Amino acid sequence: MPRSGNHIGAILTTVSALAFIINDAAMKWAIQVIPLFELLFMRGLIAVPLICLAMLVTRQLIKTVSRADGFLIGWRLLAEIAISYFLLVALKNMPISHVTLILQAAPLGLTLVAALMMGEKVSMRRWVAILFGFAGVVVIIRPGTAGFSPYAIFAVLTVLCIVFRDMVTRRLSPTIPSLPIAALTAFVILLLAMIMMPKTGSAMPTLSQLLIITIAAVAILIAYLLSVKIMRVGDVGFVAQFRYTGIVWAVIIGFFVFGEVPDMWTVAGALLIMATGIYTLRADR
Repeated sequence: MPRSGNHIGAILTTVSALAFIINDAAMKWAIQVIPLFELLFMRGLIAVPLICLAMLVTRQLIKTVSRADGFLIGWRLLAEIAISYFLLVALKNMPISHVTLILQAAPLGLTLVAALMMGEKVSMRRWVAILFGFAGVVVIIRPGTAGFSPYAIFAVLTVLCIVFRDMVTRRLSPTIPSLPIAALTAFVILLLAMIMMPKTGSAMPTLSQLLIITIAAVAILIAYLLSVKIMRVGDVGFVAQFRYTGIVWAVIIGFFVFGEVPDMWTVAGALLIMATGIYTLRADR
């Protein structure tokens, strides 16, 4: 792959990581003042039309779905619903950098599950990397200490659901395009949120709140589209290393927007996770 392709891929990965963090930061800010299900409903009202527009532009449409794919899509929807709930609870009650770092365990978990349940071969180097990566997450969570937050459990549950979702996604037929699945997911979450809103309460959002939610919806769509484009630009082993810029973005936004200052344990865990991820990528090249 030409170096220019790698450079473009690195830039796209960095921008995609920033867009994901902008979405998380906007949702973290909004959920402090807007009930959870109302927030999901409002983001869905904005996200669904945007995704459908992207579908039309890219001509990603589903004509037929097999029974097996339909079953897998159903499980994927359930996982996405759980991810939306668990992630927002974690973001509301934890520093955004902590949540972002814990989510970095998802690729490690996916490798672990693929090896144990799908028989994929994993080298000793990768087993060691997985061990150190999970150790980094434990350093950040610090269970059994005064620095432990019970809401870290929600971040861990988010990771488990992401791993399950990605395992299901890997079993989908390659002919199933990604945008229609994203549109269906956003629409189902919107409907569920609309059903739950009367039970959990709602409030008329202000103009500034609507603006923040719009930013979140646009950011997550940009991040998603870029993540698809990245897979077609540059060498994966080189480009994927730049996904860890998301940790840097989370620390910067956490500091300037929410006044969050990472302690030495968070920094140590972050360095361990980043070093593990980069080592794994380089070892597989």
